[in-house]
Amino acid sequence: MKLYFASGTVFAILIGIAFVLVSYLAAIGVNRIRRSNHYQKTRRPRLGNLLFTSFALLYILHTLLIPTDSLHQYDACTDQYGNCYVFDYTDSSHRRSGDPSESAARIMKFDYSGKLQWNRLYSGGEFLPLSFFAIAGPKAGIYLCTLPPVGSPNNNVHLIRLDPEVQILWERVIETNAFDTRFFQDHLRVMGTRADQRLYQDYDIETGQLLSSTALSHEILNPKRYTKLDLHIDSGGDFIVWAYYDRYSVIAKLSAADQQSQSPDDQPSQPLWEYRIDKVDSAENVEIIRTSTALDQQDCLYSAGYYSIEAYLEKYSPEGTLLWTKELTPGQRGDTNRITDIRFIQSDSIDSADSAYVVMEHYKAYQPEQKKYSLIKIAGDGSVVWSQLVETPFEFDTDGAGNAYLFSLSPGRGPVSIVKYGPDGRQLWKAHSLRPDWILWIFKLTGIALFVWQLLRAKRPNRTADEVEEVLP
Repeated sequence: MKLYFASGTVFAILIGIAFVLVSYLAAIGVNRIRRSNHYQKTRRPRLGNLLFTSFALLYILHTLLIPTDSLHQYDACTDQYGNCYVFDYTDSSHRRSGDPSESAARIMKFDYSGKLQWNRLYSGGEFLPLSFFAIAGPKAGIYLCTLPPVGSPNNNVHLIRLDPEVQILWERVIETNAFDTRFFQDHLRVMGTRADQRLYQDYDIETGQLLSSTALSHEILNPKRYTKLDLHIDSGGDFIVWAYYDRYSVIAKLSAADQQSQSPDDQPSQPLWEYRIDKVDSAENVEIIRTSTALDQQDCLYSAGYYSIEAYLEKYSPEGTLLWTKELTPGQRGDTNRITDIRFIQSDSIDSADSAYVVMEHYKAYQPEQKKYSLIKIAGDGSVVWSQLVETPFEFDTDGAGNAYLFSLSPGRGPVSIVKYGPDGRQLWKAHSLRPDWILWIFKLTGIALFVWQLLRAKRPNRTADEVEEVLP
């Protein structure tokens, strides 16, 4: 296990050390007062009073100037080289001032070995994180899709690119309700909605300039019909659609070329293929409640679902045919199992990309709040390669070498921990990053403990010696 302190916490550490020293000296000063000549005012050392007052003032100033009641929102990701990025958004708008400008954000970077590279303040911290990802290589950068804080008159989504120094290279306002942002064929593709219409916009990665905006038109995309819609882009730029209905689902492939060429007055184009999937699975003869989908590097679609306490994972070919259905029950006997996330290796290699990583939660029916989580690697044929019991993750990602990264929070508000698992399921390292307010609390409690300890170990005044001392001229 590795423990790294962020560079932004140096000031907190210095204040904490000063706090401990002042507490310790203040206790010594009070002890001298207690031993002095039956507590006569003329013999009390002024140094003890001064240090004791400093201790009290420092405690009050720390409580007032360094708030610890802020709400933290986290996001995290990894690039294809295994560098980890953690986005820590501190929301202070709920405090008495209610000023959103008091909110701030920090971005931390850990290298492939788990060592903290930097922890820097992000100047656009007043915006709420909507999506957050990073890429490495010649066009390396950190990309944010953000929303204004609650109550702000500006409701537009901002697309931002940051350099490795967390400086804004460009920022663009997106006049859509963006729900997905990704790196696609050397440019950024933003999926969103406008007036109940699905559309996608492509932006130049170097300048942030809008390259194209295309509305998607098809009967399947009518929001008045489906209850939920998953939209994916395959390697050729076409769209894989999974529409959820009350009694069935529809999976279809839409041609990107047809969507770009048609005008608003044209009839909706026909899909390249379309299938209806009933809730009752013919192979397992159970009614699977499907909840989410994910597309791998080979354009195979994975669908997560459940029936009763069992969780199911399905794999569909690029042509939309069902390849296999796998029942996943990593928990103990009688536990309820649910799939929460599906990820794939960030690589275009067929050999390395033919596997999926699944995060699952499992719990007792009578204790739904006491959840446990498992990380499972599944081969391309549906067999389970390995399974690991893991901490509660708030984010999960992979790199291009088949490693998996789990980002977790300890109970309460932090700190952030990152666990790296190798392709064989072995834990490679675990890194932590403590926030400044946590470090200050540690030092503050240490100082109070030293203060109390010094008072308890102090000797009671020697009354005989005091009486003798009073007689002496």
